Amino acid sequence: MPNFSTISTDIKLTGKPCDINKETTTILNKLWNEVKNVNLAKPEYSDTTIKNFGIMAYGKTTGFACTYNKECSGKLLCWYNRKPKNGDSLYTPGSDCSKASGCAAGSTCVDYLCQLAKYTPTKDFLPRYCHPDVDGLTYEQHLTAQYMMNYYRRLLATGWTRDKSAYAPTATALWSVVYLCSTIGKATKVLVDRYACSDPPFPVPKGHTQTHYIIKRLNVDPKEALEEAIKAWAGQAKLVDLNPIGGAVFYQDEVEEKASDFAKMITDRNSGFGCAISECTAKKYTLVICQYNGLFTSRDPIYTVGKPCSRCAKFNKKCEDALGGGLCINK
Repeated sequence: MPNFSTISTDIKLTGKPCDINKETTTILNKLWNEVKNVNLAKPEYSDTTIKNFGIMAYGKTTGFACTYNKECSGKLLCWYNRKPKNGDSLYTPGSDCSKASGCAAGSTCVDYLCQLAKYTPTKDFLPRYCHPDVDGLTYEQHLTAQYMMNYYRRLLATGWTRDKSAYAPTATALWSVVYLCSTIGKATKVLVDRYACSDPPFPVPKGHTQTHYIIKRLNVDPKEALEEAIKAWAGQAKLVDLNPIGGAVFYQDEVEEKASDFAKMITDRNSGFGCAISECTAKKYTLVICQYNGLFTSRDPIYTVGKPCSRCAKFNKKCEDALGGGLCINK
């Protein structure tokens, strides 16, 4: 990616105990110490002699993140949001900044570094999944919604969803749903912006179902708004008895009346969804809407009851077991 740079090296992830903080610090110090092998009288970037140090020290960088994965590679990987070119000046030589001066407008000197007055999350990211301008949400927020949806679907599939009297019956084939930003997410953004100050119900695209949630305040962090909405929808299960009829739980009676959002969120007809958020400043609230590609209507079955994952193979899927099992995923 043009605007990003990376450093990567082996990291020790074995031994008891494995002190990941100590190991990471040791490695980053080693990479930083590349500078000891060159003369930086003129601090310029070189990807042959000081690649790692140069990326870490590049003055235009404002953000970075690191991770590691024992299963895949055993390497530490760090991404930086700026990419120096060979010959680029790493920084301007001179005295360090002070509290009163030395930093550009919009930043102040903190511990000898210029710190921006306000943190602005990047709108560029990896993987380049869907730009936030499409549905108003970042990749992290997409993942938050997807994780929470699948968390509650997994609870239901494996028999750990509490209903009014006990636990809901297990499900034979619940998909692990994916966030569809460029289709459902985009359409939901158009809808939520248009109808933010309107009274529900809101228009629903053909072939979809919809849930909405109103937070009676403004300036809500989008991630927190999604979390609050999804948790509230999931909590509707405790208002009803999810009793099976003829091998399935149906969308009727008290389920339709009191747990409609829960049913739309967890039905085995869903494979994808999208969400969007908008504020109504006139009424001082925040509106969250999510839409799903699993259509059903009154008196339709929500899901088939039985052994978790027992029907995954019928749909050419397999049972995921990395996070507790219960959901059907692609082979």
